[in-house]
Amino acid sequence: MTNWGDHWSPVNLARQRIFRDGFLQGKRARASNARPYKSFSTVCDPAAQPSCCAALTNRERKEFGMIQFHTLVASDLDGTLLPEGQTELPCTVFDEIRRLHDCGVLFCAASGRPLDALRELFAPVADEIAYMSENAAYVCYGRELLHTIPMPRELCAKLVAYLGTRTDCVARACTTTGRYYFVPTAAAQANLDAVGVEFGDCRLVKDFSEVKGDVTQISAISAGDMNIPAREILPLWQDRIGAAITGEHWLDFTAAGKDKGLHLLCAHFGIPQENTYAFGDSYNDAPMLRAAAHPYLMRIAPADLKAEFATQIDDVTSVLKTLGR
Repeated sequence: MTNWGDHWSPVNLARQRIFRDGFLQGKRARASNARPYKSFSTVCDPAAQPSCCAALTNRERKEFGMIQFHTLVASDLDGTLLPEGQTELPCTVFDEIRRLHDCGVLFCAASGRPLDALRELFAPVADEIAYMSENAAYVCYGRELLHTIPMPRELCAKLVAYLGTRTDCVARACTTTGRYYFVPTAAAQANLDAVGVEFGDCRLVKDFSEVKGDVTQISAISAGDMNIPAREILPLWQDRIGAAITGEHWLDFTAAGKDKGLHLLCAHFGIPQENTYAFGDSYNDAPMLRAAAHPYLMRIAPADLKAEFATQIDDVTSVLKTLGR
């Protein structure tokens, strides 16, 4: 028996209107050999919707290409959302991300890791979140690339040549065509062996001339504590390109930055800056924390960052559970 009260509710009327408009648009498109649903976009303009559409969840909106977000939550991974020593995210994290997505809160994974590694880590919700990969060199939503920020090629060549002269680290370049390790000397090869990296689809090359594609990130990797060589490296380069220690063994260089990624996502989805949250634990997270209205710093962070950011936490998931309610 039909429940007419439910049938005529604002939510059901909205569903019916969306279905009707989508059906008619598809019918007109087929008649003119045009592409159906051409006018539907990833982001739906709230001003163009009937007020009753506000009652729909994003999971319902997704069926009609009408995803809408009002809040952005960006989180670093290693040492932040993913505690040191862990390699997989618990199911509770995915549950919270789905809940936030459905009520209009966009979650963004912000990391120095490449995009394919991030999508694998977030596989259960891979198409429902945003990404700032390689420290926001790539900014994506689901499978859609929104923005990329390459590094100046001439500067990259000089940086790689300089790192090749050092005996305490090895250089890696991430590009739009793949990843490259530079082994110009026996010392560089010894460093690479000591680091014990997993090569995957990476290529070993002698110099920068062998690199193809736009460069999005260059990393210096040390088998020991990166803070030691960084004392010499950073003063020489940090005024010419963005640079930050991103782990015990890693120093990353990029033309992008997580703060730029946060602003790009807000602009793309129409999210007000006052509705932004950010979580981080290290120096490469600091620009993003400064850009967010609500920054959260992990208690394991360095002392100078603790002096700057007052709100300090031990667990990101516990804060996620309080949002969007």
